Amino acid sequence: MSIQKRGSRYVVRWREGGGQLQRTFLKHRDAAFETDTKRRQQLGALAPGVIQSRMTLAEFVREEWWPRYAIPNPKPSTQRRYLEVWGTHLLPALGDLELRAITPMLVADLRAQFDAEHVRIQTQRKALMLLQGILRRAVVRGPIPSNPVSVVSKPRQPPTRRPEPLAPETVERIRGQLSHRDATMISYSGRPPPSALIFPTHDGDAWKLHDWQNWRRRVYQPAAKKAGVTGDLRVYRLRGSFVSLLLWEGRSLTPVADQAGHSVATLAKHYAGVLEELEDDKPGTPAADAIRSARTTLSSAQSVRTSQTEPATPLPDEVGLRK
Repeated sequence: MSIQKRGSRYVVRWREGGGQLQRTFLKHRDAAFETDTKRRQQLGALAPGVIQSRMTLAEFVREEWWPRYAIPNPKPSTQRRYLEVWGTHLLPALGDLELRAITPMLVADLRAQFDAEHVRIQTQRKALMLLQGILRRAVVRGPIPSNPVSVVSKPRQPPTRRPEPLAPETVERIRGQLSHRDATMISYSGRPPPSALIFPTHDGDAWKLHDWQNWRRRVYQPAAKKAGVTGDLRVYRLRGSFVSLLLWEGRSLTPVADQAGHSVATLAKHYAGVLEELEDDKPGTPAADAIRSARTTLSSAQSVRTSQTEPATPLPDEVGLRK
């Protein structure tokens, strides 16, 4: 079965019933449609599997997986991660291959290639899990009979980074490097209504991903370094710091876990320890008192860059810490 161009027309030729048949079309897309139709008729019940299995991985992602799965289901942030992993690690290596050509051996070779290129373990896992999810969809839709990624072992997940809480004095030194607005952001906690803009951008808008990344890199991290913080410079570390204070205060795990958004098991595993710098204090010190003591000791209320007329930054208990 073939399409031949003759002048301004396209001729489809095929064999049927022992004879050679043909049909002429003015447009190439009509001729291609006729060719596909004839082929499906000849293949009968085998047509969907045979034709679809010749799709490349890139075609399947573009035509099936992305519009029917990725767009309706994951959050925008998840979609961005999908695109990053797909475009960087999967498309260049496998995109041009037909689905049926992706075998367990090829997937194992891809993992070996990741190791040779020193791709981070977390990224390797994301790439292989994404590929497995794409091909699982291909199994469901019919182009391939089984998922070749499912039988290939993935790199082991590295141990979860344990929280490294900051002492109240350290947090106050960070606040001392910041403006009143940014220092308040460091101190605030709680769960306001989803529509509330507690800390809008300087333009009054909701923060976008790049706003957060810029603030973290340009504002928080330099202040943390000046305050003597080393190692983990994530803002998330502040959250673990206050959770540890609540535990040191003597609160039960259940309300603390609810406030932190963890399960009790996760809280007990990662936050049960208290701050090393507070080991000489008596257990049961209220979190607000520990913060107030650190603030007084460091006189951070006077070091925050603000006018004398502005109110002092409230303690967490005063800004809606509890529900």
